[in-house]
Amino acid sequence: MEIFQYRFPLARPFVTGRQTYTYRNGFILRWKTDSLEAYGEAAPLPGFSGESLQDVSQQLKEIADRLEGLFRTDPGDEELERLKQQNQLAPSVRFALDTLYHDLQAKKNGTSLCPYLFDSCRNKIPINSVVTAGSQRETLETIRRQVERGIKTIKIKVGKNFDREMNIVKQASNLHSDIHFRLDANRSWTAEEAVKNLAILADYPIEYCEEPVRNPSVEVLEKLVQNSPIPIALDETLCDIPLTGDLLERNIAGVLIFKPMVLGDLQKIIETKRLADTHDYTTVFTTSLESGIGRMMTATLAAGLCPGNQGHGLDTGSLLEIDVWSDHAYIENGFFHLPEGAGLGRTFELSPEKLKLKVLER
Repeated sequence: MEIFQYRFPLARPFVTGRQTYTYRNGFILRWKTDSLEAYGEAAPLPGFSGESLQDVSQQLKEIADRLEGLFRTDPGDEELERLKQQNQLAPSVRFALDTLYHDLQAKKNGTSLCPYLFDSCRNKIPINSVVTAGSQRETLETIRRQVERGIKTIKIKVGKNFDREMNIVKQASNLHSDIHFRLDANRSWTAEEAVKNLAILADYPIEYCEEPVRNPSVEVLEKLVQNSPIPIALDETLCDIPLTGDLLERNIAGVLIFKPMVLGDLQKIIETKRLADTHDYTTVFTTSLESGIGRMMTATLAAGLCPGNQGHGLDTGSLLEIDVWSDHAYIENGFFHLPEGAGLGRTFELSPEKLKLKVLER
């Protein structure tokens, strides 16, 4: 069992409603034998995850020896779950262990991970691209380039200058009549501004507006959903408000953004997805800006759990200057294509020298 710590710079700053990211930090787990390698990744996302990088480092050090002993005996689901429960492991660590375990089991069975986990699985998933609303000319040019890549869903980050952003949406929808748009307001508006702005944008092909209000509460969201002609999507808010059946019955949104690295256990993700389906919520899977290992697992979950045509947030590999692999060969004509190999589908580049990885000392 090897555990590496990474610090990958982003090609450009990435801004959310809670944080601006210039680096991505995390840990990669590799179980290596003479015949195969299996992988997991724990990368808590500041501003979203409840645990810190230091928390994850400490937990991995504490369980490293036991984890190695467990994998030497070919553990079952029960043994792995017992390890997670006894050590009260953080969500990102749980996600890493589940990824590692299922990658290993699928490879032992000679099966790709998605059909190993799910009865029904697609081999390609539609993706959305993210564009920040800057000057009208530059933003429209960026959208044009994304459309040329075959992208059918464009998410525009708004919330700085509504008049300019409205004109960008108007012009973009006129130029690209077959494209769907999403807005991410990064919690920039008051509830009153959100209702007014979304009413103005109602005539344009907007799938949803993500995190529109500055101080979301259940009551504020309920009222906003009732008054907005555009569906509301929640991302950061799901870190603050635990999703339960009772809560979902209150109609606090139309779309839920799932970040598996933040949610943690695969079983929890699957059960939460089914709960959302029961209450007629649309779900969109998105990465947490992690490396290719976490992205591949997120793509696998989207392929196995979301049969619809909605785009998912999987087009984030290009944001990293350094990575364990490149998505470029697997993203084509607006789709993320799952590899055909066993488990996660490929061997990842884990050269400590090339990637400046640090070995986590036990």
